[in-house]
This record gives sequence, structure tokens and C-alpha cells, in this order.
Amino acid sequence: MLFKNVFRTLQKQLVSLIFLGVIIILSSFMYTVMEYAIAGVMEPTEAYFEEANQEDFAISMIDIILEDDMSYLMNNCPVVSSLPQGSIPISLSGVKNLELRRKSKPYS
Repeated sequence: MLFKNVFRTLQKQLVSLIFLGVIIILSSFMYTVMEYAIAGVMEPTEAYFEEANQEDFAISMIDIILEDDMSYLMNNCPVVSSLPQGSIPISLSGVKNLELRRKSKPYS
């Protein structure tokens, strides 16, 4: 009795079950293809990096402000232009600290 009921229900849902099977097969196929594609790109790339002695690199900036930068700050930044002449920051980190202080205590 149960077998007949299950079989009848499966017959009514045959198209849905076929579509579900197709979706499962396609998703498995896509996963496998992507896994092989990524591995196929990474292995030669890593081998090339080892063979060509590729190294990490970093960019260092000098922590000073040039004359052009200072004139731009004086003309366009009200915080810097309102400072006394002796307390104008001469480094990028000084400008950053000045900006952080301004955000914590807004000027009037």
C-alpha cells in the first residue's frame, strides 16, 4: 500500500524530479570544472614564481611635505591655514594626526 502510494506520487512529480536531478548533476559538474580550472592556473603560476625568483615588494614614501603640497594645504585646508606659522606640520604623519584631532574635536 505504501509502495503504491509512493510510486504514484513519484509518477506525478516525474518532471520535477528530473529537473532536480539535472540541477544536481550540473552543480556537481560546475564545481568539478571550477576546481580543475583553478588548480590548472595555480600550479603553473606557482612554478613560475619559484623558477623566476619572484619576491614580495613594498613601496616606501618619504614622510615630508613638499612646497607644492604645503601651498595646496595652506590654500585649501582651513585647519592648516588657521594654525600659527611655527606649528604647521612638515610631515604626512603630522597632517594625518592633525586631521584625526580635528575629527575628534571639530573646530569652530
